[in-house]
Parts: sequence; C-alpha cells; structure tokens
Amino acid sequence: METLRNLWKTGSRSTRIVMGIIGVVMACCCGVVGIGAADSSMRAAGILPTLTLTPTATLIPTQTSAPTATSTLIPTTVPPATPTSVPIPTDTAVATIAPLPTETPQPAHDGPFVVITRVNKRDEYVSLTNEGNQAQDLSGWVLLSTKGDQSCSLQGEIAPGQTLRVWAMEEDAGEEGLCCHFDGPIWNNDDIDLAILFNAEEQEVDRK
Repeated sequence: METLRNLWKTGSRSTRIVMGIIGVVMACCCGVVGIGAADSSMRAAGILPTLTLTPTATLIPTQTSAPTATSTLIPTTVPPATPTSVPIPTDTAVATIAPLPTETPQPAHDGPFVVITRVNKRDEYVSLTNEGNQAQDLSGWVLLSTKGDQSCSLQGEIAPGQTLRVWAMEEDAGEEGLCCHFDGPIWNNDDIDLAILFNAEEQEVDRK
C-alpha cells in the first residue's frame, strides 16, 4: 500500500489516471463481491427469501409433415361422336278405294209403270220413263197439254227402265223418240201448262 502511495506522489499525470482507473475497477469488484456475500448471509439468516431456480422450458422442434403428393387428373380423350344415319322416309302407301260394283237398278214396280219425268217447254219435248219391270205398249195412250188443249196420240212400246222423249213440233221429227208433228210450239213457257198422260182406257196415269 505504501508503494502505491509513493507511486501516486511521484508518478506522472498519465500514471495517476491509470491508477485511478485501476482503483475504480477494484472498488467495483470488491463491491460486487461484498454485495454477493451480504445477500447470501441475509438469505441464510432468513431475512431474504431463498431464490429458487425455475427451469426454463426447452422448445422441442415440431416435426413438419412431409407434403402430401397430390394426383393430377390426366384428361381422358373423348372419342368423336359417330354420326348416325337418319332413315330416309319411304313412300307411304296410299290406300286406294276400289269402286264397288254397280248394280243395275231394278224397277221399283211390279209390271209396267210409266210416268212423266220431265217437261222441257223451251225445247218442246216431254220425257216418259217406264219404272216397272215389264214393257208397256203405248197404243191408244195420249199426252195432253192443258193450256192449249193440244193432245198427241202415242204408239210403240217402252221397255222397263227406258226413257222415251215425245217431241211436239214437226221440225223435231228427226230426233230420237216420238214426234207429234205440230206445226208450232204447244207448251206455254210463261204460264202454268201441265202435261197429262192418259192410258188406252182414257185413265189419267200421271201429270207434271
């Protein structure tokens, strides 16, 4: 210690600074030691609580799971659609209606039955039809025009289903049928003029 004092007295200024620094460091060290000793004594005497060291938890590294491989779907090749053939419609058969066989009309009356079926005043003729199933002899039969009271004597025969035209005027003598050989018209076109048919017994058969 005496040596240190002499060195302080005789030393230069820089020596004193170094010694001062050394002294401060030593004082700090001694203070720390002293504080540690005092702390231990006080804890041993029960004045200060004893320090219990708490273990620190050590972090255990977590295991990282390996990445799961994902499967990638491979696109499937779609086969091209096969065109289907559309059936061509065939000709539709059209049903044909076969004509029914026509029957020959049968006379509606048993025996001869002559009636007046038409009076054509413009062309001056009368149509007589036998609707019976037997022929009719017209001898003695008379066709009368009521307006002018002209009468025409008939002749010949009319078969079943046959129509006979009776022409009034001489100019129509060449037409098919019978001709009454009148010089002019006998049927009145502007007024009612009935045609009346009489049989050989002078009985009225029909009128129109």
